Amino acid sequence: MTTPTTALIAVQETVQLPMREHDSLPIRRLHVLGSPTRWHIIQLLLAHDDVLCVQDLVAHLAPLSQPTVSHHLRLLVDMDLLHRRKSGNWSYYSVRIEVLASLQYALLGLLPAGGVQVTEEEKARAIPSGQE
Repeated sequence: MTTPTTALIAVQETVQLPMREHDSLPIRRLHVLGSPTRWHIIQLLLAHDDVLCVQDLVAHLAPLSQPTVSHHLRLLVDMDLLHRRKSGNWSYYSVRIEVLASLQYALLGLLPAGGVQVTEEEKARAIPSGQE
């Protein structure tokens, strides 16, 4: 039987909380990376010598439109996860590796001293096949 309390808990678990302005920078950056599209953009840039223009990214992210891809790129740039270099009418994007490394450092800070063992199953979930 569902009580009002259990119904409220179920609703709270399914609602995605919005990013809050007072959240720490690592939390805001992880929130931005929580989008599968933005995660994929990072993967594409890293796989293609780390520099692509918007049109190249749109080609890889079809059927997403250019304005949609540009929106995702802007969010990544705003969080300093990407660097944008303008050349005439073109913008070229690259990953700011040092910022990804800072996120890694922040996440490692959550682990107990001495670290933890990661199972092969968890490794497989973290890195899709062909991306090792």
